[in-house]
Amino acid sequence: MSNLVVSNISDGTTSVGTGYVVNGSAKAWLEASSSASLNNSHNISSGVDNGTGNYTYSFVSSFSGNWSPSGIVTQNSSYIEYLQTLSAGSGQLRISSDSGSPVDSLNAMTIHGDLA
Repeated sequence: MSNLVVSNISDGTTSVGTGYVVNGSAKAWLEASSSASLNNSHNISSGVDNGTGNYTYSFVSSFSGNWSPSGIVTQNSSYIEYLQTLSAGSGQLRISSDSGSPVDSLNAMTIHGDLA
């Protein structure tokens, strides 16, 4: 593999430093149905519905261990979404009602971090 080393990237009008792109951009994101079917994604190869409110999404490029997730449930604002586990190659997402019961819902997530 070869490397291209540049300080900035430009579309001809606006320029941005490559450090911002490499370090500041989401390394994975998804928007999925309540059955883990991907509607839109980046660095997500597939989704699996493990049961009510329990989803696993696999990454195309794995994470090295430093990461920060954020998510949102798009169906009901009283639902809670969190990333239960993140391994190098996948993340397990859980959704529950505010009372703690697992629920299926449309879901979205971004993960910032270091790729392996």
